[in-house]
Amino acid sequence: MRINETWRFRSGKPDGDYEGLLENGKMFILSSRGDTGYEKNEKNQHMNFQTTYLKFAFGIMGIVDVSVMSLDNEEYGGEIFGNSKKEIYRKMAQV
Repeated sequence: MRINETWRFRSGKPDGDYEGLLENGKMFILSSRGDTGYEKNEKNQHMNFQTTYLKFAFGIMGIVDVSVMSLDNEEYGGEIFGNSKKEIYRKMAQV
């Protein structure tokens, strides 16, 4: 984040009213997690600080078109993780 390059104060004074200077951008968040259930209305939603923070920070800069894809189940390995890899590759091919 760079003031007056990626965002600025709308009023020109530090007042918390941000204006993003990066417009019409598309952002992809590619993350990995040990388990599943971190999306909205899922069991671990309350622990998903990663994507909510990134959306907030880049939103200040004006990037609001955000797609999130996560490779889940790393801690389990084997077939469960293999299925997650297949699913993330399928989602990435659709973009």
